[in-house]
Amino acid sequence: MRALWASASGLSSMQTKIDVIANNVANVNTTGYKSSDVQFADLLTQTLKRDPEQRDPNLPLAYDLPLGHGVRPIDQEASFAQGALKETGLEYDLALDGIGFFAVEDAAGNVYYTRNGKFQLDRDGYLVNDQGFRVLDTHGQVIHVDKPSIGRAAIEADGTIRHPGLTEPHQIGIFVPVRNTGAQEELMAPEGIFQPMGDGLFVPTVAGNVAVVAANRNGSGIHGNEGAIRQGFLEQSNVDLVHEMTDLIKAQRVYQLNARAVETEDQMMGMANSMRA
Repeated sequence: MRALWASASGLSSMQTKIDVIANNVANVNTTGYKSSDVQFADLLTQTLKRDPEQRDPNLPLAYDLPLGHGVRPIDQEASFAQGALKETGLEYDLALDGIGFFAVEDAAGNVYYTRNGKFQLDRDGYLVNDQGFRVLDTHGQVIHVDKPSIGRAAIEADGTIRHPGLTEPHQIGIFVPVRNTGAQEELMAPEGIFQPMGDGLFVPTVAGNVAVVAANRNGSGIHGNEGAIRQGFLEQSNVDLVHEMTDLIKAQRVYQLNARAVETEDQMMGMANSMRA
């Protein structure tokens, strides 16, 4: 029975892996999409104890035998590798060339982070994404253009918006995760910190001395490592189709082997039942 349940866990885990690969492939043309991968861990190991008086040190299985119980998926982690930049020429199409995220806020005040810079001005003059979430500046405030119909916006690499309808320039926030070491803020990699929520949005899973801040809020940025904003460009999906198809073949093969193990265990159980009958 142990082999049956171990193989069943392998089937379930590989199905999860295949589902994630399928989602990556489906989003190969999604603006700002970041590919995901599944992390696995083995289940609790049980040790088969042997009678110390009956152990023969000359035998290969003379000592306690560890027995595994299978595998389970423990996390789905996004890869934040840079995607290619595609020129659109549109005024509020923005791409981050380098590290960082845009921040957007929904009607309930929830803040999300995204690499999808497909923005526009709504009827009230607020800079919003496709879902109507408002884009935040370096101070976490929404960006509003008083007279959007007057002239064209110029958006600089540091996020500064210059528009004839603005009474003063706004600066779009470039947000990054940092660790506060006391003396300074240490820039961190986003992998393992941001959890995907769908629609190209992420939320941070940070605690303690780790926070998400606007790297460009002081002008020079944190160590000058934050990304630069490119106006008139959009970041494409970072899905690598060759890598995904290779992973799919491997996952399918492991799935088949686990299915064969289940079938073999079923046959062995049938033989055991026949012998008892």
